[in-house]
Amino acid sequence: MKHLKLFNVFGKLKLWQKLTLIAVLTGSTVPFITWQLVKAKNKDITFGQKEVYGAEYLPALRKLHEHVAKHRGLTNGYLHGNSGMKDQIPATQQAINTAFQALSDIDTRSVEDTTYGAMFESSDKVNALKREWEAVRGKSANSTSSQEVFDQHNRLMTSINDLIIHVGDRSNLILDPDLDTYYLMDAVIVQLPNATDALGQVRGLMTGAISGKAISPQEQSQLNFQMARALSALGNVETGMRKAFDANTAMGGDLSSKQQQQLSDAIREAKNFLKKGENFTATAGNADQVFAEGVKVTDRMGMLYDASRNNLEELLYKRINSFKSDRNMVLAFALVGVLLSLATAFVIVRGISSQVNALSYLVKQIELGNVDARAEVISQDELGALATSFNATLDNTRGLLQSRAERDSIQRSIMRLLEEVSTVAEGDLTRQAAVTEDITGAIADSFNFMIAELRRIIGQVKEVTVQVTHAANTTQSSSTELVQKAEQQSQQIHITSQALEEMTVSIQEVSQGAVLSASVAQQSLVNARQGAKAVQDTIKGMNRIREQVQETSGHIRRLGENSEEIGEIVQLIDEIADQTSILALNASIQAATAGDAGRGFAVVAEEIEHLAERASQATAKISSLVKSIQAGTNEAISAMEENNREVIEGSKLALQAGQSLTEIENVSERLADLIQSISQASRKQTNSSETLSKAMTDISHIIKETTTGIQVSAVTVNSLASLADSLRTSVASFKLPQRG
Repeated sequence: MKHLKLFNVFGKLKLWQKLTLIAVLTGSTVPFITWQLVKAKNKDITFGQKEVYGAEYLPALRKLHEHVAKHRGLTNGYLHGNSGMKDQIPATQQAINTAFQALSDIDTRSVEDTTYGAMFESSDKVNALKREWEAVRGKSANSTSSQEVFDQHNRLMTSINDLIIHVGDRSNLILDPDLDTYYLMDAVIVQLPNATDALGQVRGLMTGAISGKAISPQEQSQLNFQMARALSALGNVETGMRKAFDANTAMGGDLSSKQQQQLSDAIREAKNFLKKGENFTATAGNADQVFAEGVKVTDRMGMLYDASRNNLEELLYKRINSFKSDRNMVLAFALVGVLLSLATAFVIVRGISSQVNALSYLVKQIELGNVDARAEVISQDELGALATSFNATLDNTRGLLQSRAERDSIQRSIMRLLEEVSTVAEGDLTRQAAVTEDITGAIADSFNFMIAELRRIIGQVKEVTVQVTHAANTTQSSSTELVQKAEQQSQQIHITSQALEEMTVSIQEVSQGAVLSASVAQQSLVNARQGAKAVQDTIKGMNRIREQVQETSGHIRRLGENSEEIGEIVQLIDEIADQTSILALNASIQAATAGDAGRGFAVVAEEIEHLAERASQATAKISSLVKSIQAGTNEAISAMEENNREVIEGSKLALQAGQSLTEIENVSERLADLIQSISQASRKQTNSSETLSKAMTDISHIIKETTTGIQVSAVTVNSLASLADSLRTSVASFKLPQRG
């Protein structure tokens, strides 16, 4: 009952009120959808704004990260004996304190009715970092264990990295949905801090080892691990940045042009520095120089970090502005949509009300008996079409109004016409309807024309069915004969195709043999060319040998001439020895005549005589040796001349062999060309036979398909003959007037 009462309430509303209510109910969804869209955009804006806050928090942590790493390297070098680094430690500690102050300032800064520290839940972690730093500073000043201090610095660096990741997590940076900002975030939050920390450890370890002129196995293992870690982090940085550049370029950004060169320079310098750790020797190098190069590399990585963070912040601001623009656009479209909806509803309601009022007026006029009344057509919609239909119905109704006598006369004419044409339904086409002057006369005349056309068509159908039956029988006989011939032709083509396949196989074997012969001929040609070259080289070698033999023969001849000169000199010495012996004899005689005074002179004369004898003996041996040398020289000269003649004869024979090999090379080349031509001809013939075989196979398939088609046609012709018989049986029941 309540539903009926509610229906009655709506039934009492006027049409414009109902349409307005529908428009209001329908239009109420627009504000709801708009509110949902605006809510979603505001959520995106809040999400992005929190990312911006996280990006603003990171620079203080980056500075702290840089200075603590530097303090680690300086302390390690100092504890290993480099006293010069001690002077740099206080300035680095002051820089760390300044970085902590900047971190405290950003942590306590107010933002959106809260602070950065409360938003990111980072205040306790910052205080813990300060306490940890105080412990590290105290240990650095009092400890003598460099490894212990280095490890404590590493734990502090790990805590700083953890805080960076914590801020990235709490500020939504890690959840960033876009590829370019995501990979920039990954570089700023994870990869660049890891790479910088690893490079700092490599710098500190090498500085300490060079300062102490020794490196322990533990430090060497740690150095190798940190180098691998640095290379891995650098690879991740480069890969991530490339992906960020590609994604940003795809969206029409210019991130690549801003940061491409900076990325390449930083990665290159870092890798060059890491090469110093390969095959590292603690006794070589300068600790201060290595530390300075490491600081330069980490500074370059810091510049890359700052550029990446700035670009990340810029992209985040662009995205937030895009979200705000989208939100404002949604609100503008919603407002315009509501206004247009209200204006459209007003125009529609006004048009519908006007047309309905016109129809209501027409109905009231008809109720009063005014058959000449017509509705005004105001719109072109369904109501306008309804008004037009009302007017047309009223016009037709006026033309159909007539007397009872006219209706009775028309009914009798129709009954008579029905009696005349009832026999046509039984197939009797000999009857005709009487053509009168009343309303059924035109119908009867049309009916008679239809009967005449049916007579003509049925007669033609009967004649055509006889002709179709005869043609179908003839076609069926021809199709059967054609199928038999097609099958015979298919068998012959199949046999021919098999023969062609066998011929193709034979031609292929011939072609393969020709190809093999061409290969052998080519190899023979190569061998002949190599043999000719070897013979030419042999001829050249024999010519060189002949030249050397001739030169050696000349030297030996000159040696024989010199030996002759030596013989002459020996003969001269022999003569001198004889004269000396005679002089010694004379001197002895003179000494003997001198008595005691000549006794000493006699001894000298005797010694001279002995020397003369020895000289005579030596000259005899030299003379004999010179004669032997001359004889050997003459034999060598004869042998050299004989060898020279043999070399000349060998050169002639080698030249003849070279000419023969050249002729063999020419013949082999012509033979290779001929076999190559045969191989090409065989290959072409093989291709032609394969093409012909394929063509015969295709023709066989076509013949088979044609045979199948003819068989199908034969079946179709049989069906056609059956249909013609059925058609002739169907039209046999019609009665036609006798001709002529």
